[in-house]
Amino acid sequence: MRNSELLWRSAEDVYSGIVAHPFVRGLSDGSLRREAFVRFVEQDYLYLQRYRSSLAMTAARAHRAEDAELLASMAAEISSVELGLHEDVLEGLGVRVEEIEPSPTTIAYTSYLSSTACLGSFEESIAAILPCSWIYLEVGRTLSEGPPSPDPLYRRWIDQYSGPEYRDEVRRLIDAVDSIPAGDDALEAMRRAYRISAIYEYMFWDDAYAGGRFPYSVRPPGTA
Repeated sequence: MRNSELLWRSAEDVYSGIVAHPFVRGLSDGSLRREAFVRFVEQDYLYLQRYRSSLAMTAARAHRAEDAELLASMAAEISSVELGLHEDVLEGLGVRVEEIEPSPTTIAYTSYLSSTACLGSFEESIAAILPCSWIYLEVGRTLSEGPPSPDPLYRRWIDQYSGPEYRDEVRRLIDAVDSIPAGDDALEAMRRAYRISAIYEYMFWDDAYAGGRFPYSVRPPGTA
């Protein structure tokens, strides 16, 4: 069995929870409250900046040159394309990106990725990175197979994450995971890392839907 199959099976229950979540169902049928989607894009914007760093750190520890190049190119893509797309969407929604505050889940998830990239093995780190891309692809694919969302903004999100370019990028990342000659101990660590990140993915959607936030602003008093 391929490494990626083992990882996917380690969190199938989590993925089932994600596609059944009212946030995801609301993307599909257009019923998702706009403020929940705004929170999601805001936190995704902050998440991508830290995710980019984790990709770069993992690239530096890769065993194969082609894996390092792939991870580095994904980090560069975030800088050159994805953050700009998020900024455009947020500007259209009336959000000033410099005023966005991270949610507890965003801080916890990105801190987990960073600590795994710094302190874990390469195998653990790439396994922890994978759920973000793979779950988005599968959610996009699942939603694209149903009726088009009546909301053009949600339909655009679904199209972006179900499209061929994104699918090809995720496929390359999965292939990199499958190329790892991992023994039983390494595979168990990978399965655990993958599952933890998948759970954080669920929490990320749920946080946006429920409006999770710190009880106080993270900005110290007097901060501009």
